[in-house]
Amino acid sequence: MRITLNIYNLREGEDDNLITLEVFPEMTVETLRESIHAESKVAPLSQHIYHNGKLLSDNSKTLEQLEIADGEMLAVHVRDMRGSTGVPAQPAAARQPQQPRPPQGGQAQPDPEMIRLQVLGNPAMRQQVQSQNPELAAALEEPARFAQILRDSYGREQRERLERQREIERLNDDPFNIDNQRRIEEMIRQERVMENLQNAMEHNPEVFGRVHLLYANVEVNGHKIPRDMEEQVEGEPTAPGPGGTQIGQRSGAILPAPSSQPEQSSGRPVEPPAAPPQQVPAPAAPAPAPVSAPAAASRPSEPGVTEAHVQTLISMGADRARAVQALQASGDNVDMAAGILFFG
Repeated sequence: MRITLNIYNLREGEDDNLITLEVFPEMTVETLRESIHAESKVAPLSQHIYHNGKLLSDNSKTLEQLEIADGEMLAVHVRDMRGSTGVPAQPAAARQPQQPRPPQGGQAQPDPEMIRLQVLGNPAMRQQVQSQNPELAAALEEPARFAQILRDSYGREQRERLERQREIERLNDDPFNIDNQRRIEEMIRQERVMENLQNAMEHNPEVFGRVHLLYANVEVNGHKIPRDMEEQVEGEPTAPGPGGTQIGQRSGAILPAPSSQPEQSSGRPVEPPAAPPQQVPAPAAPAPAPVSAPAAASRPSEPGVTEAHVQTLISMGADRARAVQALQASGDNVDMAAGILFFG
């Protein structure tokens, strides 16, 4: 039988590299790693193989035991074999001394002008950039400034990757140190958090949508009462229901059928449905009131995050709610939270 492997090797500048292998049900994971090494030159210890989102860590199991059938696709993430979580690191005495790798300055940087033209020609992409990176969106009409911001972001990402690699090498120089063990455990936990966040964004994208609070006028026993209702802008998937209605596939909420004319019920006119969130005009901003320094300092901080980190992300263009959510997901790491907000 045949399987397809999607290899992600960001350190070497390769992404979405597809290869096809001839395998058999009795083949073990260890043999599969050797076959991948023969085809892609990726060391077996650096291969993190995923099947349906699950890491294949037991090299003794066969493809039949893992329920890998003909025609299926597996993902292979190439990572530092000493900083990985799927395969244990080798002892320091068994490793050969390695020369430090130079920064990946030869890796081709993206063309800023091409990216700028693509964003300008795609309204959906432009709206996404506006929501995730307002500073970059504001520079779309200025090619030089846009290129500078993009190069700064790329350089910062390269420096963070190099710093992480150096830290992994430092920790593995003394693997039996208690403090190093704690730091390695923390890095593994952060990696798991990022994987869970990526899976959540892939399988439950509606959770990350923005919610608007709307008000609809309802009548109860002859009394008009304003009732608040929440509508999600990036709505969940819906299925057609009876009478032209739409039913949410996750929440089960029933959305009424659209109507161009006000309906008549019991001889009395019925008000048309409320406008969707994107058509609701923004409320007028109130006059700014002077805020004293003690009041600002006494503002309670969110649980599990540092207020200074929240203010740092807000100054970069994120709102407070998203900044707090990103810090909680990244374990109060401001650099990782910034990557989630503006580059993830």
